[in-house]
Amino acid sequence: MPEKILTREEIQFGIEQDRQLKVPVGKILEDKVAIITGASSRLGGATTRTFLDAGANVIGVYYRKADERLYPTAIQDIKQFVHDNGFKEKFVTLDVDISHQSSGEVIVKNTLDTYGRIDILCNFAGFAYFNNFEHVTIKEYKRTLDVNLNGHFFLTQKVAEKKKKNSVPFHYATRGSIINMTSVTGCHVGEDGVSPYAITKAGLSALTKSLATELGHYNIRVNSISPGSILTPINFRDYRDKKRKKSIEERSSLGRWGFPQDVANVALFLASDLSAYVTGAEIVVDGG
Repeated sequence: MPEKILTREEIQFGIEQDRQLKVPVGKILEDKVAIITGASSRLGGATTRTFLDAGANVIGVYYRKADERLYPTAIQDIKQFVHDNGFKEKFVTLDVDISHQSSGEVIVKNTLDTYGRIDILCNFAGFAYFNNFEHVTIKEYKRTLDVNLNGHFFLTQKVAEKKKKNSVPFHYATRGSIINMTSVTGCHVGEDGVSPYAITKAGLSALTKSLATELGHYNIRVNSISPGSILTPINFRDYRDKKRKKSIEERSSLGRWGFPQDVANVALFLASDLSAYVTGAEIVVDGG
């Protein structure tokens, strides 16, 4: 895991950068219902705020026991945003460990009981152990796969099952959107010390393409977002290292780190009907 939790100053810095990058698009997700796993993560939190601003109802799935160690005020910050913007009726939290196979059924049932439908699924929960390949334990390996890949596989299975029953084949309007969070690590480049994490992200990338074909007949679109160096807790150890920080900035064509809002803006596009003819795509968000 990252070396230490985020400081309050680092959290506020990230949130302020997200505010500056947010693009006003109106209520493009008006009355849509979205499930976002990893809602208390920086990526999930930015996407939650963006979807709420765009008119969606959001089920924010998080796992308090694990998430609060890294980002202690995450859910409180989102709830404060919800309160300040009058979104109380449009946001519900669900404390669930996504690694359990039964979690998918719990999440889908709670969503349908609350809002009556599901339009969007964002599989964003994820984490990494930092450990050299030869030192990875079976516990670390299994936990990483269960959270990052297996849990999302079975949640997607439950969501697709419900969506297929209510879908109209080959209608022009989008019937559903599934968005998987992959990574340039495992999908495009190699990186030391995160081999189980890389496996899960490569697996999600393959699952995206497979499901895009399998679910396309029901107008359920499946795409993925592949972030590069985004300022999240998993990358803060590099950001704190001035030499490493500068190296990453120089490697980017845009000359900067990415922020969670950069990813949330792409998620908004993929969730909306602006991307109604986009499926099986992997959008790389790494600054070039």
